[in-house]
Order: sequence, then structure tokens, then C-alpha cells
Amino acid sequence: MEPAKFKVEKALVIDLYPVEHIDPVDGEEVHRGITELLECSKVSPLDLQRISKFLSPDDDDPDVQRAALQLLGHAAEWENENFAKFMSVTFDSVAHLLSSLDFRVQWGALDVLKMFFWSGYHDEGVTSVVPSVLLHLQSPETDVQLASVELLDAAARSTTTELVRVVVPTLPTLVQLLSSKCIDVRDAALGVLIVSARTSTGSNIEELAEAVAATLPALVQFLSSGDIEVEIAVLEVLEAIAESRNGKLAEAVGSTVPAIAQMLFSPHTRGQISALKVLEVGARSDTGKLAEAVASTHFRAVEGQIIRSNKMFAIYLKVSYRFEIKVRACGNGDDSG
Repeated sequence: MEPAKFKVEKALVIDLYPVEHIDPVDGEEVHRGITELLECSKVSPLDLQRISKFLSPDDDDPDVQRAALQLLGHAAEWENENFAKFMSVTFDSVAHLLSSLDFRVQWGALDVLKMFFWSGYHDEGVTSVVPSVLLHLQSPETDVQLASVELLDAAARSTTTELVRVVVPTLPTLVQLLSSKCIDVRDAALGVLIVSARTSTGSNIEELAEAVAATLPALVQFLSSGDIEVEIAVLEVLEAIAESRNGKLAEAVGSTVPAIAQMLFSPHTRGQISALKVLEVGARSDTGKLAEAVASTHFRAVEGQIIRSNKMFAIYLKVSYRFEIKVRACGNGDDSG
């Protein structure tokens, strides 16, 4: 059966997928809520206050809830001013749907909440979604997991304290997702960790810096994952943290230097270079413990290994007594490739 489409305006066509059975099936009548929502979809701008009434968690028809969520999503995309105007009216209703037993409703609610965050909504009540987001990060449904991570990505990129605080308690779970078999979930989790690391370096939210530092012992375990893409992403997180002016963060990176130095033996040139970048940043750090940790690494012992592992060129570094690192490219005399 083809989905029903109702034109709202020239730039917008409402397609009520993934709602099924919106036309009579086997003699059944269309749910009254669906009928009303279809009427709502014909109005421009959309009547979001009326639509929000169909988001009640007490409604026993998930198709109605999903249709209402989809209309909100369309409003966020095509009627941003209208969507922003009613965010305070619709937020709580959407957040309540995170507790739905229908994973499709969960996904729809997470997707719309992400749009709230992208639109700058940062009422004090936003942290109320954290328990549900933590639960959905561990969902057996990868679509729900991915939607949860994408919501956190939107929050992490925000400049508002309230939204950044949504991310703080989820960081340990995001590290666990680096072992996900779903590449999209894994990559999205890495993205949030990188953004959080960069945000924490200049943030005045002390709990974010502490939460990022607390993830490091688990994070460095992935430097021996055997997946070069994951290893490089983890090194990117560590590099962002090493640049921090926050002393606690920089000291935390210092404890990971031995694991970072092991990446100099990686069979992948990209892995070696990424490790060298972290060590270079660490050696220039104003935090003595981090610079000392870098300086105490026996680079002489690995220099030859680095050079021999590359046919075209080698990146190597030397640490002076002033804890300065110099990185240069040099050929090994083999231009054959």
C-alpha cells in the first residue's frame, strides 16, 4: 500500500511513514487520531499546539504518536520559526515518549529531541531526558542506539551549559559503544567523545572535564583494538584533551603516555603519525606531569622501528631536556614505494 501524502506547502510534502494502515484495511476504519493529524498536516504553518495533544504517553496507539512526532520533525525542518515558538509547549510531551514500549516511538522521540537541541532549546528541564537516553544507548535496536548518540552529539556541540550537562553522565556508556558491531553507532560515539574532549578544554563546566578525564582508562584500551580507524579516533580524543588548559585533564593524559607510545610500533603510518601528534602536544604542555611523562618515554629505542616501518618517509621525534618535540619528515633512501 502506498503511503498517503498530503501537500502542506510547495516545499513540504508530509509522508506519514513509518505509520502503517492509515487507510481502511480489511473493513477497519482509520484511527480518529490519524484522521485529525492528517487534517493538521494540511495547515501551514502547522498547528503544533494541537499536534502536541497527540503525543500523550497515555495514548495506546503508537501509530498516532509516531505520526505526531513526524509532523513535529517536519516543522523543525521546514518551519523552524514556528517550531522554535512552540518548543516549550511540546518538549515535555516528546520527552515523555522516551518511556514508550514501542521502539519506533522511542526512535521518533529521540530524533525530534535532537532537533530541539539543534534549535537551541536549553530549558533547565532538558537534563530530565538523561535516564532515558542512558537506557536507550544500550537498546538492542541499533536505530534507537544511533538516535540516542546523535541526540548527544547535538547537545555536546551546544554552547549552553544545560545541554552540555546532558552529555556528562553518558560518557562512560559512549566509550563502551566503541566496541559496537554497528559501525555507524561506533563512529557516532567517537564523534561525541571528540567533541566533548574539545569542549572540555575550554569549558567552565568542571564536571565535564572530570567526566572526560574519568573515561581515559577505558578509552586507552581501544588503542590495542586492532581497528586502525578506532585507534586513530581515540588518539584524536587524546590529542584534544592534551591541549587542555585544565591541569587535571592534562595530568590524566600523562598516565596514558605509555599506551600512546606503543602506537609508534603500529604497522600503520597513520597510526604512528597520530601518536606522534599527541606526544608533540603533550611535550609542549604547560602541565609539568604531562610533559615529563612524554620526556621519560624512550624514543631512541623506537626511532629505528619507526623509520624502518615506512618505505617513503618516516616521522620521528626527539625530546630535548626542555621537553620540546620536533617532528620532521625524512626519506630512508628508498624511493621505489
